[in-house]
Amino acid sequence: MEIREGALRRVREMILGVSAKRSHWLSRAGILPDHVHLVLGCRVDESPQEAALSYMNNLAFALGMKRAFMFGFYVGTVGEYDLGVIPSCQSALHRGKPGGGGSRRR
Repeated sequence: MEIREGALRRVREMILGVSAKRSHWLSRAGILPDHVHLVLGCRVDESPQEAALSYMNNLAFALGMKRAFMFGFYVGTVGEYDLGVIPSCQSALHRGKPGGGGSRRR
C-alpha cells in the first residue's frame, strides 16, 4: 500500500500525463492506497484493455517499478458500449448460448 504524499502526487501527475498523451477524456480519478479508479473515455481505435494497461505500466514507472497497486484490472463500459468491446470478454458473452464458450460465430 502506498500512502506517501510524494508518491501519490506522482501517481496523480502520471494519470493526468497519460490521459493527455493518449487523448483520453478523463472524467474521474480515485487514488487509493492499493488501487486506482478511473472513469475515462478512450479513442474508438483503442480497446479498454489497451487503455488500462497503458495506465498500469506508466504508474509502475512513476513509482520506481515497484509493486504498489493490485496486479490486474477491472474494465467496465459506460454509455453505448457493451462488454463486446473488451477482447477477453468475447467468450464470456456467449457462454450458455449455442456455439458459445470459446468459439467464434461467423
